[in-house]
Amino acid sequence: MNSIKSARLRGVPIAEKLAIKSVTSESGCRLWVGSVSPKGYGVLEVNKKARFTHRVAYEIAYGPIPDGLLVCHRCDTPACINPEHLFLGTNADNMADMVSKNRQARIRGEGHVRAKLNLEQVHAILASDKTNLALAVEYGVSKSLISHIRTGRNWHYVERADAPPKA
Repeated sequence: MNSIKSARLRGVPIAEKLAIKSVTSESGCRLWVGSVSPKGYGVLEVNKKARFTHRVAYEIAYGPIPDGLLVCHRCDTPACINPEHLFLGTNADNMADMVSKNRQARIRGEGHVRAKLNLEQVHAILASDKTNLALAVEYGVSKSLISHIRTGRNWHYVERADAPPKA
């Protein structure tokens, strides 16, 4: 936190700090404009401990957060501290919310940490008339991976020569 700004706000009640260091957006989000984490969540010092501002705002509006629960954003805006945009949920609830809104990261192909092949190799496999076993030995992967590539279970987004053109 910027020491000059935080020194000016020493002794100011937490609820007032949240109001002073936030602005309302057109979407209705109350955006924290103070310090933020690398992922964009507001951070505020409370009793000499760094706290996420959305959690603090939730507690001020609704009371303590039960152990094991997260404060999630309906608006999907990490800096938002509008209590109307916040709800409690488990990690599973938060992940389900993310998936339902199609916000999950999709790292696929050779950029994926577990990728064993690159795009050029996948194209060669798709174009080959060799057996799955021969290709598995050639590329040092399992026969089932070759089969999954050929049937579209893996690398399904790669253009296939025998596939109908996309509209």
